[in-house]
Amino acid sequence: MQYAGKMWSAEFFALYNGWKKLDKYNADGEDNAQYATADGMPGWATLNIRGSINIKQVAQLQLGVENLLDRNYRYFASGFSAPGRNFIAALRVNF
Repeated sequence: MQYAGKMWSAEFFALYNGWKKLDKYNADGEDNAQYATADGMPGWATLNIRGSINIKQVAQLQLGVENLLDRNYRYFASGFSAPGRNFIAALRVNF
């Protein structure tokens, strides 16, 4: 969902990945089966929010939170868990 006004904007979105069962993995090993559970790679979803506000036409403050529920997950075929909850802040200034 997204809202965009003259002074501010906001966005709420989800990222997800479906379950992949072990019998669907590539036998040649490119799926990194060593990182899967006994049943395969579980599915996951994260909820995220971000927004921005314009400050006097010369600056924009941007704020966001990714992985609101602090879900432990791993992108498929990756050897690394994704980050937990992230807070993002940025100030953009036009000269």
